[in-house]
Amino acid sequence: GRTLVVFKVHDILPGEMEFREWLRDNAGEILSRVGVGNSQSVVDYGCGPGIFSVAAARAVGQSGRGYALDVRARALERLNALAVQDGLTNLSTMLIDKSTVSVALDDGTADVVLLYDVLQEIADKDGLMRELHRILKPEGILSVFPMHLGTDRLLDLVNAGGLFQVRDRLGYAGFQSASEIVNLTKRAQGTG
Repeated sequence: GRTLVVFKVHDILPGEMEFREWLRDNAGEILSRVGVGNSQSVVDYGCGPGIFSVAAARAVGQSGRGYALDVRARALERLNALAVQDGLTNLSTMLIDKSTVSVALDDGTADVVLLYDVLQEIADKDGLMRELHRILKPEGILSVFPMHLGTDRLLDLVNAGGLFQVRDRLGYAGFQSASEIVNLTKRAQGTG
């Protein structure tokens, strides 16, 4: 009479788990290196427990805005409680539908979109990249930690889509090369 739920476990690339833990413990520093700063608008797509959402809301200050998006209502409820506890009035949570990549934000809303340890969960990766391109400002940054996917597969996706170009790659001493953040900038549509 009980329901059993089975989840597919993604492949782990060398050093990914350690790097993910390091990212979690150094969220503020990471966002600073990505370029998150005062008065910006940051979208944390697939925010999970909100580690980077909270760090982003702090980094952008009261004149900035943070948006935490996830498919799990419970995660967003916990994040809302944490935001209230921390006095973060500039953080909004948004429940997204797992069956679509659509984001209920206007064109050019975000200075930075964080896509950390979530791309492997998205069936329509091309559609998501188009949607994130849409919500980013012209000079916006898409920051990706391609956990379970790897940088090579991410770069193949980026090159095939033609919407973004690599700004830089943030790797850290002591971690395998598969563990890095890839920061992308928007490419004007129609250019190669």
